[in-house]
Amino acid sequence: MLQASRSSRSSLPADWGQHLRQELAAVDAAAALDKLSLGVIAAGLLRSWAVVRAPDFLFLACYAAATAGMLLWRRRAPASFAAWRELPAAAMRLAVAAAPTGWVITRQALSGAAPFSADGSPGGMRVAQDVAAFALLLFFSSFGATGSVLALARPLRLALHMPVQAATMALIRSRNADICATPILRHPAAQRMAAQVYSALSLLQVVLPAGALAAQHGAAGRCQAVLTMAELLFGFLPSTLVLAAQESRRYVRWQARWRRRWQRQRQQLRRLEQQQEAAEASTSKPAAASAQSEYTRDRQEEAGGAEAEAAAASEQLPPHVRPPGRLAAGTYKALYAGMHPQDPSDCAMLAVTATLLLCSAWHAILLATPAGPAS
Repeated sequence: MLQASRSSRSSLPADWGQHLRQELAAVDAAAALDKLSLGVIAAGLLRSWAVVRAPDFLFLACYAAATAGMLLWRRRAPASFAAWRELPAAAMRLAVAAAPTGWVITRQALSGAAPFSADGSPGGMRVAQDVAAFALLLFFSSFGATGSVLALARPLRLALHMPVQAATMALIRSRNADICATPILRHPAAQRMAAQVYSALSLLQVVLPAGALAAQHGAAGRCQAVLTMAELLFGFLPSTLVLAAQESRRYVRWQARWRRRWQRQRQQLRRLEQQQEAAEASTSKPAAASAQSEYTRDRQEEAGGAEAEAAAASEQLPPHVRPPGRLAAGTYKALYAGMHPQDPSDCAMLAVTATLLLCSAWHAILLATPAGPAS
């Protein structure tokens, strides 16, 4: 019984950072990303053998070796892997985004026949075909799936994930001009779809202050701006929201478990003290009836104080527990509350906040995108 209790206590680390590292390492322990990476590398070499250059072969070989090294590290030293896995995971994520190999294969795929209607004219099923084809092109060209898989299959703590994922998507965005210059995205139907999405997103600027409207862009600028928004919506936001929800839920549960343990320990200690006092009182003879009456009143006051102390203790953590800082703890609580709205007004506030953030992001994208020649 005692050994089982000790095992239960040791299964939950008192340090929040250690607990979070163990939780993230458990997700990474499935090695799904490593196995998928090796499969994708093999398939990419077979499909694009003719266009892959010597530097691309070197990068793929190094990445495959790093993937195999992560697999071996995970199996041979799981404790060390859980403690230090985040730095190589972040480096590998950035390496995938910075390497030109993915762009070589993507450029080849976007140089084939356009999946749009032949003349690019609207009408009937052609419009639906063009919309579906353009949506798939945005998802493929923005590397949204790649960014999300890299972030979720090998997760980092939220404070590290956000700058790493932002840098990853910035590296991907640096190739937008080349991607928009490919034959498929220069197709008249693709340019028309990009212009329509650009116009629809520009309507969001009406909620911004007067004078905040950015200059209009040409066809190439519109394509780059829409592609940047796709990278934000497909590559950055999904993984960040999922990790934020998971990490805040982990913190709330970790905190609740330690609070329950602390409350149980205090209740057990209180019961032991009461039993000891009752035993001492039963063995000693009362001096007088007034002393007995005073003792009863003291016990009632102590009972009331114990209830108040127990209520306060339910909101406290044991002294040896090391939670995150106040700012991080407040952020976790705010994220958890945002992910679990309790009132319709909360949902409305979240919708308004999301809209304002989307408007601000689109305005920043327009300012960062070269205007180019108008068309």
